[in-house]
Amino acid sequence: MPANLIEQAFEVYERHQRRRGVDTDEVSFVGGFMSCFGVLTGRVPVDLPDDATVLQRFELIQRELDNYRTRVLGAQASERCNGG
Repeated sequence: MPANLIEQAFEVYERHQRRRGVDTDEVSFVGGFMSCFGVLTGRVPVDLPDDATVLQRFELIQRELDNYRTRVLGAQASERCNGG
């Protein structure tokens, strides 16, 4: 029987992280997944109108994930350049 969706997503995430030489942390992964799911379902209180559609939430998450990823990767690169 195939692994559930969360396990499958973690396996993909772990594979990508391993290629980058980064250790994975299941607790952090699940926490991030739960937070994202909570934003999509409206259960995590964020600054969105109560009537925001799931599509609007998806679009916002996609935009902000791209921006956040860029900032994190930039900070990591800067840290490596500074001997960190």
